[in-house]
Amino acid sequence: MSTFRSDAQSFLKDQHLVLSRQYGQHFLVDESLLARIATVGTENSDHETIVEIGPGVGFLTKELLKHI
Repeated sequence: MSTFRSDAQSFLKDQHLVLSRQYGQHFLVDESLLARIATVGTENSDHETIVEIGPGVGFLTKELLKHI
């Protein structure tokens, strides 16, 4: 199991939250995909602002911060 997946499960359990696919509640936990999104999103963006919108536990934010 990926670290992100287990981190998400731990976070949800600690907060007593239960997700439902019926309501479209999903987390992106594929570390390689998150890294790729962060890399592509920050390429040639020396003077640009990146805004991440949406609920979650911060996995994409964590990857984006590695590129600052």
